[in-house]
Amino acid sequence: MKKLKKVAALVLAAVFAIGLLAACGNKGGDTPAPAGSGSSSSAGGEAVIKIGYVSPVTGPLSHFSVGMDNTIKNVEAKMNEKGYDIGGVHYSVKIIKGDSESDPVKAAEVAKKLVQSDGCQILLGEWTPDTMNPVSEAAEQLKVPCIVDGGPDISWTAAGPYDYSFACAMRYEKQVREYFEAFEKMNTNKKIGLVLDSSMDGVGMLELVKQMAAEYGYTIVNPDANELAQEGATDFTAIVQKIQAEGADIMLASLLGFQLSGLWANVDSLGYHPKFVILSKGMHFSSDVLTLTNAAGECTGAYTCIETQWTREYPFTSSLLGKTAEELSADFEENVKEAPDVTIGWDYVFFDLIDQALKTTKSLSSEDIVAALEAIQGFDCIYGTLSCDDEHVFETPITFGQWVPDEKWGLHKVVTSCSSVPEAEAILQPQVEMQWK
Repeated sequence: MKKLKKVAALVLAAVFAIGLLAACGNKGGDTPAPAGSGSSSSAGGEAVIKIGYVSPVTGPLSHFSVGMDNTIKNVEAKMNEKGYDIGGVHYSVKIIKGDSESDPVKAAEVAKKLVQSDGCQILLGEWTPDTMNPVSEAAEQLKVPCIVDGGPDISWTAAGPYDYSFACAMRYEKQVREYFEAFEKMNTNKKIGLVLDSSMDGVGMLELVKQMAAEYGYTIVNPDANELAQEGATDFTAIVQKIQAEGADIMLASLLGFQLSGLWANVDSLGYHPKFVILSKGMHFSSDVLTLTNAAGECTGAYTCIETQWTREYPFTSSLLGKTAEELSADFEENVKEAPDVTIGWDYVFFDLIDQALKTTKSLSSEDIVAALEAIQGFDCIYGTLSCDDEHVFETPITFGQWVPDEKWGLHKVVTSCSSVPEAEAILQPQVEMQWK
């Protein structure tokens, strides 16, 4: 793990240093906002706490932000029912959104604007390291409290340590272990065909799968780093041919959505039909999985698997809204007009944590808000029971799920393994083999 973090840190340092330099311009002529710069005021003179919320509203990651406006509407109304009394002043809350455009450089630029031009005293950054890391880097530079989420811990912690930033993040190691715990329930030949690219996530996944394959007694068909596809590749014919020739019962791919679509075309054309398929990272939405078809146009994505970062069946309740996972999912269906998905838990956990911090902070100084966030331990919220650790990570639950047919939305995800989340045992469903057409 130390070796992996070192590799990740080098990659992230290069990528995001370039991004921040491009976004921030000449450092000497651009003075950061002072820490704890106090409240802003509306036209009527009311004391207002401004929260800047950076998310990929446009670009290839935009589907992750479809519920953003609905979330802002719900939490802003609730936070302003009573407001916050801090240091003898009564505050309301204003949430200002910014579009990262699914681009790291833009994410840093927008985060900086939200603080220095719009007067935001707290930053949020959401969805993949492309938004999470640049927003955190900007927050560190500007000395502004920040929470990010929507990605694995190692992609974020490798760029730390952080003084002002926090992350709600799943543990990448636990994610991969959950795969193997699920594999143990399946009747397979214990051969895994890996389909990864040379991105940071791909390299990280390779190292963890190799470690755990040895621990659990599985064989990886293509375990060498030089067998990774080029980053952003969409044709994986050579890799699929190799794992097909080895007869691997399990195919595990960790790729972006457009790459997984390319992989699926390769699998169909070659007639490779493994018993179990895990399409990690890029297939979090039922609408995406429904696009996985054969040459006849029939959906063959049913019964594929993916890590489960959120489900409406989780037995958790928002501390801010007092609504259960099921109630927030029903609200999402009604107002967003889409199938409830992974974004719900991530979107609302931000505001459960901020609400708690604003209730307990001594003042609106950055240092006091950071101290209030650091003090959160054993906190029951929409993502279970969270605690801040020494790396400023609030570890979120990770389970293993499978896409099964659904009359309303075509497919929905069920939980089939939950080795690290005992609370989810009550909702477990049996694992089903792929049913190829």
